[in-house]
Amino acid sequence: MEQFIRRFLNALPRVVQRLLTWRGPDIRFLHFAAWVLLVGALLLGLLVTFQPVLEVDVDFSQELQETKSPLLDALMEGISWFGSSAGAVISVVIGAALLYCSGLKRAGWTTLATLFITPLILVLKILFDRPRPSADLINVMYKATQQSFPSGHVVFYTVFFGFIVYLSFVHPTGHRRFDWLIRLGLAALIIGVSYSRIYLGAHWLTDVIAGYAVGLAGLFMYCQSYARWLYNGGIASPDKQS
Repeated sequence: MEQFIRRFLNALPRVVQRLLTWRGPDIRFLHFAAWVLLVGALLLGLLVTFQPVLEVDVDFSQELQETKSPLLDALMEGISWFGSSAGAVISVVIGAALLYCSGLKRAGWTTLATLFITPLILVLKILFDRPRPSADLINVMYKATQQSFPSGHVVFYTVFFGFIVYLSFVHPTGHRRFDWLIRLGLAALIIGVSYSRIYLGAHWLTDVIAGYAVGLAGLFMYCQSYARWLYNGGIASPDKQS
């Protein structure tokens, strides 16, 4: 069993890279999956437009907030920081700069372009105009001014950190443990941000579900764009990128 797991982990980067750089049905499938996710998010948005407060949301938030501590409060706030206005810009600029300076110039520019997901988030928030969770229903530790649906933090984390994970498979550093440390750490942030937003009382469960749907759709598009460039001969070695 241990040998099988080791072989699987060794082969996974190659499998992911081939999957995301193939043309034909695979690319069309990712297009289809992105549209399905977007339609699902829109349908969920219609539901919360007509019924902003759902019993399942309230029950889930109350259950999740039963376990509280100062340490957990600080951890959840720390996880959410990367999605703040300053945190998002700083994270993307640093990530893009590191990639660009390492010779992966196209990857750097594409990473910087993940900030363009922000206007879509704002449009959806204005469109559905769902109020934030109220203090009379749950414990609200984080008071936000924008609308609640979908969770902008979840969308951003899924697109930005998800794209970095994708790049780690396409352009591994050659240090397997370091690569997997990065992948697992970023995956923890992508998953943990949903817990953080609900724990802090900033979002409902349905907000973060829609956030993942919109985020994955955006991530698929970014990966497709980069994979198509790779497939068309955009890279032979890092020093040939421009």
